[in-house]
Amino acid sequence: MKKFFDIVMPVKTAACYIFTATMCVYAVLDLVFGWGGLPDNYLFSFLLLSLAGGVLQIVAFTELVIKRLRYTLRLFVFAVPYLAVLSAVAAGFGWLPAAQPGAWALFFLIFLAVLLTMTLGFELYYRISGKKYDGLLGQYRASRTRDENSRGEY
Repeated sequence: MKKFFDIVMPVKTAACYIFTATMCVYAVLDLVFGWGGLPDNYLFSFLLLSLAGGVLQIVAFTELVIKRLRYTLRLFVFAVPYLAVLSAVAAGFGWLPAAQPGAWALFFLIFLAVLLTMTLGFELYYRISGKKYDGLLGQYRASRTRDENSRGEY
């Protein structure tokens, strides 16, 4: 049962983050373009995508399911199935006109642009965080060295 919750709780959290971000983006776009609110089928499709995204994030980017895998392959494990799910939801819920290949090409380009932006954003965040923690670790080690040196003087 513990293993079950070790997987379900991170999926729930990731899905909540995705859903909240999706709703915020939709609300801003609705204000800009005046779409007139959120249709029920969009709400349900956003919920499905959030759950799928949460599951795929846990599978691809944690060690709960896949123990050892390079980051580029983890990104592939996430992006390809998510694009498939996203395309199925877009087709099933009528987000795009099915007979217009140009609309689908733009859809895929937008997916790639968002994926690239998110990937670069997380990479930058982790590099900045890593440098911050390296600095904090250096300060901690320096203070420990000072403490050890001052104890030797007594």
